[in-house]
Amino acid sequence: MRNLLSFSETAQKLRVSKAQLSKIINGKVPGLPRLKVARVGRRVVVREEAIDEFVQEVEICSAGR
Repeated sequence: MRNLLSFSETAQKLRVSKAQLSKIINGKVPGLPRLKVARVGRRVVVREEAIDEFVQEVEICSAGR
């Protein structure tokens, strides 16, 4: 298993604000899939693999437009 990233680290890796990342995780951005996360209490962590999968899905969605 690859590394787990914190909420802040995930936002930095995707180059989005924390507010935008929150919207992506909660499925509130039209045209974008949800980002898969793990919640440990109030803490949100994301596998690097999940980020890679998310980016691939976004690329596929963008190509279809």
